[in-house]
Amino acid sequence: RQNDYHHAAALSNACLALARATTDGEGTADALNVLGLVADNRGDFVGAVTRYEESLALYRQAGETGMVAISLNNLGFLARTRGEYAHADALLEESLLLHRRLGNTWGIALALSNLGRVAQNRGDFAGARLYDEESLTLRRVLGDSQGIAIALTNLGHSACAQGDRARASSLFAEGLALSLAIGDRKNAADTLNGLGDVARDADDLAGAHARYVESVTQYRAVGHVLGIAEGI
Repeated sequence: RQNDYHHAAALSNACLALARATTDGEGTADALNVLGLVADNRGDFVGAVTRYEESLALYRQAGETGMVAISLNNLGFLARTRGEYAHADALLEESLLLHRRLGNTWGIALALSNLGRVAQNRGDFAGARLYDEESLTLRRVLGDSQGIAIALTNLGHSACAQGDRARASSLFAEGLALSLAIGDRKNAADTLNGLGDVARDADDLAGAHARYVESVTQYRAVGHVLGIAEGI
């Protein structure tokens, strides 16, 4: 939650070395999965794919269906980031199917959220809203504060894109307050960027600039390379 990628990488590399030394396949997969997440957030997409795919293969070999579903989700999210929307949809739909079979509410909500992001990237904001509203409902049932904040932010982006600035502002404000309260600086940055878009669309260029600067500051704090690049 704290988005401390440097610390996560150090711990996971140590765990990976130990797991490989003891031929612990599942431990190796777990460490690779975290290292894939770190690489993804640092903008090393090739490294992320390599780690995620190796992790996925090990989870399949071990019959760990729940972790297979999570690995598919991670690969799907990365494919979306790279603009590979058809591939992302296929991976995320498989992830969603497995989570539904397992009755994993958290996993279902996660896959729905990421399918919503793909829909946004395709320009299907009505479809994205359906995914995100279902995800938000499940997150609220779980009491998942981080997930609730992410769902609110995603819904804010769709509302903004559809020209509903009042709804977008309300969703972003709730998402930002929650993200800051739990220390999720990455989603706080995404939400601030959304508030910048709302201000820009209202011709409040000074307000937009201030929000964008705040967003980049938050992205810099967690070393999120893609967020920094897009913000600049």
